[in-house]
Amino acid sequence: MPEELAEKFKGGPITTFDMAEAYVEVTRQALRPKEAIKRSMDQHMAMIQHASEDYWDAAELVDLLADDIKFRVKQYAKCIAKATTNYKNWLEEEYTRNLKTALRHAFNDN
Repeated sequence: MPEELAEKFKGGPITTFDMAEAYVEVTRQALRPKEAIKRSMDQHMAMIQHASEDYWDAAELVDLLADDIKFRVKQYAKCIAKATTNYKNWLEEEYTRNLKTALRHAFNDN
């Protein structure tokens, strides 16, 4: 994550996430591998909620985190070994869409 982007999340939840470690952890717990993606999304959501005042700030931060999301999806794809390019692209879009939806619900509930 670039320094200027990391600065936006200063003082909040941790900004690092090890997808390979999360994948190993969920598989050892006999959970579905996609649980690692959910944990990553939950961590992104906590970071964004801390740094945002409303949904529009949050949506902007999701867009700024696109490279971080892409990296995490790429790491997940390496873990599952048989991921096509189309699957990775779909997963990236799904991750972003679900993250924005969850943030919209979180900010509407407040």
